[in-house]
Amino acid sequence: MLLNPLRLTWRFLIRNTIQEVVLQPDRNPLDIVREYLAYQVPVVDRSDLEAVIIGELQQLHEGVLMRYRLSPPELADWRESMSKSGYLSQEEDKP
Repeated sequence: MLLNPLRLTWRFLIRNTIQEVVLQPDRNPLDIVREYLAYQVPVVDRSDLEAVIIGELQQLHEGVLMRYRLSPPELADWRESMSKSGYLSQEEDKP
């Protein structure tokens, strides 16, 4: 198995960003992700790291909640909010 150096280097930022996105279900997740990246990540890595985080959010499930320090009710609330708002739909991901 090959390790993604970007994922390894920024693992704590990835975890914290995903946690913040889920804990703020009323906000656009892309806005939160971009805010976190703007202050902490060099420009050269931002778009790749944004893609990693968005991919993790789209695949978020109960089996990985402990990794992100989240609870099942928090995930359920976030999913409900995302389904109502349409955030993170396939069209949203494309620039």
